[in-house]
Amino acid sequence: MITNPIYSDYLLFEKESIKPQDIGAKLAGYDRFISAYNSSERVCEVFKQVVAINTHWLIFPEYQIDHSDLPTFGTCHIVNAVEENDAILDYLASFPLNAGERICIDSTGFIRPHLMFLLRYLHLIKWPSVDVIYSEPERYKSGSRTQFSDHISEVRPVRGFEGSHSRPLDSDGDYLIVGCGYDTDLMHAISNTHKQAIKIQVFPFPPLRPHMYQENRLKTEQCQGAFGRVMEQCFAPGYDPFVTAHTLDRVVTANAGSIDNLYLTPLATKPQVLGFVWYYLAKCINKPVSIVFPFSKGYNRETSTGLSEVWRYQMDFNLLASITTP
Repeated sequence: MITNPIYSDYLLFEKESIKPQDIGAKLAGYDRFISAYNSSERVCEVFKQVVAINTHWLIFPEYQIDHSDLPTFGTCHIVNAVEENDAILDYLASFPLNAGERICIDSTGFIRPHLMFLLRYLHLIKWPSVDVIYSEPERYKSGSRTQFSDHISEVRPVRGFEGSHSRPLDSDGDYLIVGCGYDTDLMHAISNTHKQAIKIQVFPFPPLRPHMYQENRLKTEQCQGAFGRVMEQCFAPGYDPFVTAHTLDRVVTANAGSIDNLYLTPLATKPQVLGFVWYYLAKCINKPVSIVFPFSKGYNRETSTGLSEVWRYQMDFNLLASITTP
């Protein structure tokens, strides 16, 4: 894969910004649409407008949604599994994939580890391509004070993203790259678990909305003591997974001589989560690299207001395979 500063193979992948009034026209012709239900306007309104033969809601227990509050449109799949791999595999056992299906996944309401495992599974079974969308909010309800997660239950690798580490955690040569978001509890948890690691922070800039960069920096500043050794701060657009993947590639390549174990933690926007996954699938399988995550027992099911625009990303696994260096 070419990694010079002017050109990147990651930029071969397609993305598109869609205005709310164009959702029905631009996001149509799918066989299956998968979304994770929460109460946000940007989740529910998009679900109503995407045109697909089968529309599926995943109802995650972490959102604590009562049966009386379940959506009355679309097919609901109640997730009972605790771990992300079991949750996704249980859904796919209930609704098996059919060869040739055109699939669209709305990442907006997905819990991050579940979204990551779903993409990892599709990559593993050599699924050709999926569209993944993300709906930008107008703002978060309480700005930088918005509460996203509940109690942190554990910090561990996301299933399917466990690296082949040969040295113990917090040995010399450990690097932790964190996509910094709003949730201070998650950032504290991951930093405390990897206390001795050299940290690299990735900030979503340009942000989804202009005011969000300042809010993001305010929240991260509250955690700087926990982060410890921060070697570098870098930036990738909050709305672009492919530039995020390129940024990770560039940073890791620049420090390759000193990295023994690499840990990646995407805590910022869902498009940046996609970027961390895309970089891992391109460069990190069967290497001492893991995506680690601080798991929470509960998440706030309505954190934002409004819908500003929808991004569509073509996650083309065939193209990824063609440009990936073994």
